[in-house]
Amino acid sequence: MPAGPVRIGGFGGAEGLASYLREERIGLLIDATHPFATRISAQARDAAREAGAARLVIVRPPWRPLPGDRWIDVDTVEEAAAAIPAEARRVFLTVGVRSLAPFAGRPDLWFLVRLVDEPAEPIPLAQHRLICARGPFAEADERALLEAHGIDCLVTRASGGDATVAKLAAARALGLPVVMHLDR
Repeated sequence: MPAGPVRIGGFGGAEGLASYLREERIGLLIDATHPFATRISAQARDAAREAGAARLVIVRPPWRPLPGDRWIDVDTVEEAAAAIPAEARRVFLTVGVRSLAPFAGRPDLWFLVRLVDEPAEPIPLAQHRLICARGPFAEADERALLEAHGIDCLVTRASGGDATVAKLAAARALGLPVVMHLDR
């Protein structure tokens, strides 16, 4: 964290954030939200504009396929659920709690679901195991996790960055297909 006071969240939407920026006389808003947190980023944009503050957006470099990767690129989470290869039976799912519903239509699959935090409500998958963990993750640990659960496909969001890239290296090393949800 940077030196000085830091406040994260709890502003009450774009209007609340704009009020905070004005009250605290903040001239620069740094938007370093998760690549898939489009609603929050849009609120930051609107708040900065309304408060007359500059806005700096920090974007993670995207992941790029490497030799040996077997990526299946899709634009939506619904396409991701449909794109899981027919031979897959056990899927490592790292798409976030809000993107799980389309996979409920795949009762033919067992899912290992990794979320950062315990969900407030039960997840909508009939056959699954839930693990909660926050990266960074090591490639050896990711590979051991995939092997221990007999995973034969990874479904993930193209969120970029170093904290969770190890799952891609582990999938590559094991020759697993990766359904990559690209839409941000």
